[in-house]
Amino acid sequence: LKTDDQISKLGDSLIDKAKELKISVSEITQSAATLYRQGLSDQEVEERLDVISQFSKVSGTKVDAATKLITVAMNTGLVQDAQQAADIVTALGDNAATNAAEIEKGIEKAGAAAAADGTSFAELSAMLTAITSTTQIGGNVAGRTLNTIFGRMNKIGSNELIYDENGNAVSGSTIAKLLESEGIRMYDENGNKRSSFQTLYALSQKWEGLSDAKQQQFANAIAGTRQYSNFAAIMQGMAEGKVDEYLSLAEGSNGITDKKFEIYTKSLNASLTEL
Repeated sequence: LKTDDQISKLGDSLIDKAKELKISVSEITQSAATLYRQGLSDQEVEERLDVISQFSKVSGTKVDAATKLITVAMNTGLVQDAQQAADIVTALGDNAATNAAEIEKGIEKAGAAAAADGTSFAELSAMLTAITSTTQIGGNVAGRTLNTIFGRMNKIGSNELIYDENGNAVSGSTIAKLLESEGIRMYDENGNKRSSFQTLYALSQKWEGLSDAKQQQFANAIAGTRQYSNFAAIMQGMAEGKVDEYLSLAEGSNGITDKKFEIYTKSLNASLTEL
């Protein structure tokens, strides 16, 4: 690990990098310090700084927030490379009634739980987009909602009691029986537990046909008693095909950050030339 003194001695190279990527020296220094503290090599830090800086510029996200996004996505194993995370969030922020900054906030809150659950980065991002684009809540709240859902669904099948914010308790086995009452199985034919995304998607296909009371029962059991509107937004987004649309955008996003940064750089250079 590099110390702060060692990082400060990289001053000249970081100044050059800041000029190259069109961001402030203080921002790139702070981002580099965060990355070096994770034990990354010089090459790994440089590669991630490139992605972080480009993503920050094209998405309008602050550099420290962009650093958090890449850190969560990489350290949880949700993505194999930083570029994938930047591309997915950029694409969704451009094409939905939300923005990349709100999606980033949600990923920061729910990324670790999603990884433990088996939900992919693209699936998590699509669900966050569905919530933030159809409700008035921000990414932090949407992320906490999904974090709660993933945590509760990871205990499905057990007799462990799960408590919500009001102190109401439900067991994992009770949630399993509730899902099974609608023909939704948590395990595939090989006995492997399905991810929360897969289980929720199956529930969403039955959502509109459920009574109001049954919908409330599912929301309370899976998300907690205060999360009905957020849970309903996920169900609605899946049932109406919006999550599929966002997932398709995420899966087809490869290279979008680079392309947008190239356009940004050309536009900036043209403006400077005119001056």
